[in-house]
Amino acid sequence: MKKKILVVDDEEAVAELVQMMLAENDEYLVESTNDPHDAYKRAIRQHYDLIILDQCMVAMQGDMLYLSLGVDPDDNRKKRKLPKLLLISGQASDQELKKKLDFIGGGNVDYLRKPFDSATLSMKVAKVLWQNQPDNEIQSIS
Repeated sequence: MKKKILVVDDEEAVAELVQMMLAENDEYLVESTNDPHDAYKRAIRQHYDLIILDQCMVAMQGDMLYLSLGVDPDDNRKKRKLPKLLLISGQASDQELKKKLDFIGGGNVDYLRKPFDSATLSMKVAKVLWQNQPDNEIQSIS
């Protein structure tokens, strides 16, 4: 079964480029948007295995968007299962990104600094998607 990925970056060209890089892999079904509010609506309506979020967007910080997905919009006392996360940024330092991920918690999160190439992106996405999965769900990443 293909892994569903949502790419969110307020720079449309970056979102589309990341989508194209990942779409080369037959195991992924990739969508992108440059609007964090659209991303929130999509992620509430459908399940994504991974969300790739730009941390430094004008309308909303990536970590705050991600955490907001954990709250049920119909009943804020209920929690929703969060997809895995790859936080990307060209502005935040490694230390800042690590701090954000420590706050978010869980083993299903990682970060990648911009600029990056297709091979680095692919390796990081595979690492996040397949870490912490039961043995029967681990797939070959070759």
